[in-house]
Amino acid sequence: MGIADPVDVAARTAGAADDACPSCDTPGAWKLSSRHRFNPFGGVTLLVLGFWTAVAGLVVDIGWMPAAALAISGVAVMLWKRTAMVCQVCGMIDARR
Repeated sequence: MGIADPVDVAARTAGAADDACPSCDTPGAWKLSSRHRFNPFGGVTLLVLGFWTAVAGLVVDIGWMPAAALAISGVAVMLWKRTAMVCQVCGMIDARR
């Protein structure tokens, strides 16, 4: 009886040995996962700044464009930071990828 390979065969690449997991040393074990969310501090900060810019726009009459730009960029940063690479064997999360 053989041991089942826990790594998805389609995930392995030609350079898998160079791309080994630092935790379990399994080559080519990375899988893109969107369930892990990292610190969205940058996106939340931009949304808060967008809100206060909108409030200041009502008081000072500077317009809605700065608030809209901050809000859109905040949402974009939060969506961009949403995915991570996860090792299929040990579950280590690698946010650097």
